[in-house]
Amino acid sequence: MEGQLEQKILSPIDGNSDYCFESHDERTGITSYLDYGTGYTSNSKLVIESDYVEQAEKQQPKLVTDLKVEDGLRNLTWYPSVINLPMQGMIFPMGTQDEWHWEVMKVRDVTEEEKETYPLPDGKEGFFKTILDVKGKIDFASNDFMSALKEIGGVVELND
Repeated sequence: MEGQLEQKILSPIDGNSDYCFESHDERTGITSYLDYGTGYTSNSKLVIESDYVEQAEKQQPKLVTDLKVEDGLRNLTWYPSVINLPMQGMIFPMGTQDEWHWEVMKVRDVTEEEKETYPLPDGKEGFFKTILDVKGKIDFASNDFMSALKEIGGVVELND
């Protein structure tokens, strides 16, 4: 991507450097981090004990906050990812701090038989063509983020 510099870094979550990336956006000045191995993410605004972290934690699910990891090397707070790929699906952590997993909900087509159940909002005519398949959710172990991401088509081959 133009304006972005990306490099592999050491993961503060599991110590692996194979799947953890730092990407700097020159346009915004923000550095983003994503550890594909663990599913954790951060950015340069998430400085440990900052007002930004405090505000973020007020707005995110309690479990995401409970699972945070403080990265002393970079002075950043990392959280498990909540990912929404349009027309593909969602991934998010579910459970408790002691026993959690990745939950995947894929987008699926609405069948002709069920379309009446999914009318468009605000009195618009017509029906939704796709929905998030809540009933067909798939669970992945907390240490298997890559498989969860692959399930919704979010994994690309990583080259050295």
